[in-house]
Amino acid sequence: MTGSIIDRPPLFTELFEPELLQELCQRFSGLYDVGLRAFDAAHAQLVDVSAGPSLMNELFRHPETKRALIDFISRLKRFEVESDGFAVHCDPVAATRYLIVPVVYEFEVIGKLICGPYRNAQAQPLTASPFASHFDVNAVARLRTALPTYDDDRLRALLGLLTDAISTGCHAGYRALLTSHMHLESITEAYNDLQEANRQLRERNEALAANNARLKELDQLKSNFLATVSHELRTPLTSVIGYSEMLLEGLAGPLNDEQREYISTIMERGENLLQLIGGILDISKIERGAQTLICERITADALVESALSTVRPQARKGELTLVADLAADLPVLYVDRYKIRQSLVNLLSNAVKFTHPGGTITVRVNRCPRPRGARPSGPSRLDAVRFAVIDTGVGLPPNELEKVFEAFYQVDNTSTRKYGGTGLGLSIVKNFIEAHGGEVRVTSEQGVGSTFEFIVPIEPDAPE
Repeated sequence: MTGSIIDRPPLFTELFEPELLQELCQRFSGLYDVGLRAFDAAHAQLVDVSAGPSLMNELFRHPETKRALIDFISRLKRFEVESDGFAVHCDPVAATRYLIVPVVYEFEVIGKLICGPYRNAQAQPLTASPFASHFDVNAVARLRTALPTYDDDRLRALLGLLTDAISTGCHAGYRALLTSHMHLESITEAYNDLQEANRQLRERNEALAANNARLKELDQLKSNFLATVSHELRTPLTSVIGYSEMLLEGLAGPLNDEQREYISTIMERGENLLQLIGGILDISKIERGAQTLICERITADALVESALSTVRPQARKGELTLVADLAADLPVLYVDRYKIRQSLVNLLSNAVKFTHPGGTITVRVNRCPRPRGARPSGPSRLDAVRFAVIDTGVGLPPNELEKVFEAFYQVDNTSTRKYGGTGLGLSIVKNFIEAHGGEVRVTSEQGVGSTFEFIVPIEPDAPE
């Protein structure tokens, strides 16, 4: 039932807490050893505290008596009791008794209590039951004898105490209900205004959500396009590099110096382009959430040496000194070899790119505490490894330090034109390292150099 509480009769469940009603009925039933059920004015059952179930179980075993009892119980539930009245009903099978009393609030019946089964001293013999031929008379007689014996008036007086308590609770409940209603009425206008504002906000949010969904769709199309194009480019590009290597090795005949220089340039540019395509593929996987870790045991020495060997030709060409500074107590790591090596290569390539001739690039590796938020993997606090790439290059302005790990970010247009690159390398490093449960950091001073470092646990966090 809806509408204002002032304009309609209150409901039983609005005036009296169902949990409290259940507790009162249970206490009454336990005290007087008799079943008790509560119903509201619409005959919906609110409480069912059964007693003497063995008798009903016995009678329900027989189809004829079961049908008769089901019909009796249905009529009992629907029985309308007057506000100042009561009723006693006997079941047609075993002549057990049920007392019905009203629950009244302000002279209106808001529900009823049905108490039973019980018997009185004048109960008719079971042999007089019209259903006696359908059940075991002796068994039912024993079970009926176990029921409590009450005089109807005595039981009605006991139930009156309970209904009085419920009525008192209903008055208190109505006061609380009315207070709540008046408070609700006092804020209705403000609520309606807020609802209208929310409606307008919801419309704007829906429009934004639609635009956002479209942007996500376009972003996914972009990622798919980049991945497809990159795959299509990688195959012929690999062939170009392969044939260039064969030409340099003289497999197609001797080359003069000019030809060798041209082919070397083709190889160098091809490898740069292949590296760019690899970066695009990596970032596309990251955006799609498709990257996975393929971990294996490997030493930090092997990772560093492999990365240094990759950038050594460019460093030599730029007249740079590469230094490896590895601590003596480094543990064996359980990491994705490709992703950690690629992270080192990306950092070293950046350092080579931004360090002037004659400069130095140092790879420093040592044990350190696990990153904050990562779960310890053993008793030692030093259960992570720090890889730091330190250069003596141009450095970064302070306001750029927080942005350098964003995909496609370049410090400025001059940097892009002078040094090249796509701005993917550091973003890939960040995602690769965080996938291991690690973290990346950067410190830099313009004109002095930069330190890019990442920390990885000895073993990545196990998924929870």
